[in-house]
Amino acid sequence: MKVIYGGKWSWKRRAVLILSNNHLIAASMHGMPHGAGALQNGFPGHFCIHFNGSTTHKTDSPDLSHHLMIMKAGGQLDSYLSELAPLGVVDAFLTGAKNNDQVLFKKTILNEEANLKILNEIEALRWQTSTVSNERTPLIQEINADLKLFLTDKGPLNTRITFKVVKTSPAAPWKVDETPLLKLLIK
Repeated sequence: MKVIYGGKWSWKRRAVLILSNNHLIAASMHGMPHGAGALQNGFPGHFCIHFNGSTTHKTDSPDLSHHLMIMKAGGQLDSYLSELAPLGVVDAFLTGAKNNDQVLFKKTILNEEANLKILNEIEALRWQTSTVSNERTPLIQEINADLKLFLTDKGPLNTRITFKVVKTSPAAPWKVDETPLLKLLIK
């Protein structure tokens, strides 16, 4: 399993398909052994595969990262993202950054041509989002994100970023201006 994650254990979620009775089932997994269940095979613990509606060990509600990977594995990510409000799109955007999932990240940003190699700098990311209470237009909203990052070359970093979330037309899905996050990572 380490091979999937470049030779290291990782909490980063990945979309997977599980074959069961000649049916493919959309799921999500990570590559970090944890908890009890260590066998005499050098794998220290167990890892989890999540299906739609699955919860984690710590909470009774589904994990957003796993949910987005399940949508991706099942071919439902685009329709799911297109229905999200600005706050949800920022959460999906940050989930893409956290998991270094460039497909998810690109589906949530304005500039699909952005160079995303810098996302490799993110080893860990937690956040709290909130809507900015200033005046909004029907096609532009602002979302605050209080970020706690651990960056490969810089260590821990706590900061607040205000993201612009934009609709390019009334019928278009919301997209995040990724510029503030990418600038933070380049500093």
